[in-house]
Amino acid sequence: MLADSAGIAPLRHVKTDYSIPRRNRNRNGAGGTETWTFAAPEPGQTTLNFVYRRPWETKPPIDSAAFRVRVR
Repeated sequence: MLADSAGIAPLRHVKTDYSIPRRNRNRNGAGGTETWTFAAPEPGQTTLNFVYRRPWETKPPIDSAAFRVRVR
């Protein structure tokens, strides 16, 4: 999950895709890859903060990642 979608300027979230490898498609709970696509219509910088948890969970996430982005 993107932790703070309001604070990502100058980026704009375009889409999110989730793909499961063919070998895992019939396996419940098998992992996949989530791809986030952003557009950068103007220069600036921000930090994208992601957390690893289910959308309905209220407990702290089990993992997180932060990515600093600079658009020139």
